Amino acid sequence: MPLDVKTLVFCNFILNAFLAGLMVFYRARQKTYPGFGHWTAGWILLALGFLSMGVREHLPVLPAILATNLFFAVGSLLELDAAHRFARGRRLSLLCYSVTVPLLAVQGWFTVVHDSAAIRSAVVSSLTVSVCWLIAWAFIRDGGWGNPIHRLFAFLNILYGAASLVRVAVWSAEPAHGLFEARFFQTGFFTAILVLGTGIGLCFFLLNSQRLEQEVRAGEERFRRLVEASTMGVLFLRLEAGGRLEVTGSNRAAGAILGSGARDLSGLS
Repeated sequence: MPLDVKTLVFCNFILNAFLAGLMVFYRARQKTYPGFGHWTAGWILLALGFLSMGVREHLPVLPAILATNLFFAVGSLLELDAAHRFARGRRLSLLCYSVTVPLLAVQGWFTVVHDSAAIRSAVVSSLTVSVCWLIAWAFIRDGGWGNPIHRLFAFLNILYGAASLVRVAVWSAEPAHGLFEARFFQTGFFTAILVLGTGIGLCFFLLNSQRLEQEVRAGEERFRRLVEASTMGVLFLRLEAGGRLEVTGSNRAAGAILGSGARDLSGLS
């Protein structure tokens, strides 16, 4: 039996809250890169957005709608800011965050003056679509297309934006249906973003891990070149059982000092 819309909304809340908590735990124990903190904050706000959406029926209508859309809007912009910091080393302009002001004004108008859930959804979804596709562009431009994890991350964001766009189009064609009525496009949308959100979250962890691995490899390569160019003899030793030392490598200077067999020495104690 398919899940209803409200259950799927809470599933998305749990997913975003779990991923945000995981990022906080990861950051406390592992090196992270520019944008990681903004992405974490974005997930926290998205989780709050899904939570406020799920409990909206138990809260005053206008504050609940404004809070939900504010969480989604600022959370999405924080993700875009994170993408620019991580992929391009640039901050998002503070002016971009100002779009939340007219967005909330429109949300208030179509709640108090002319109640229309479809139009409210269309407004905030247009921001979501734009953000997702701008995130994708940030990761594939400037040579990012050659990185398979960048391509996958961009593709998942494009699909997320496309799912939001399709939902808006279908809901606009059937504007009489509310959010929690079990219409196929509502359950399909929240199921799709649940799956895509999981993939995007895992990809972001992979992106950070990939950059860390690249940094470690670059450091190892710099160290290798430094040792190789040194005029001092350097031997790399490994402690074996019984207290024996085995030579595992040497630079050219060590070979010149100890003779051509320096790399083959073993059993030193």
